[in-house]
Amino acid sequence: MQGVSFETDVYTLDLQNCDMILGIQWLAKLKTIVCNYEEIWMAFLWQGQEVCIKGDKLVTVETIRVEQLNGLLCNTRLIAEISL
Repeated sequence: MQGVSFETDVYTLDLQNCDMILGIQWLAKLKTIVCNYEEIWMAFLWQGQEVCIKGDKLVTVETIRVEQLNGLLCNTRLIAEISL
């Protein structure tokens, strides 16, 4: 993950909009974690080395009307990712 190797048991889930969910069992193994939720990063010690994992920038969510959604879906020149 971002250049650092980790070994742990994982559960597989069908995730639509993210690569991974960090479970509390794995996070507990890291002991002390420093997080900045505004800048989307977390830092911790792993095997004596300080590691900083950075998340993707937050996507702006905007509410649209059904008519606008239909317009997006009908326009073959636009590529749109839609999460309902």
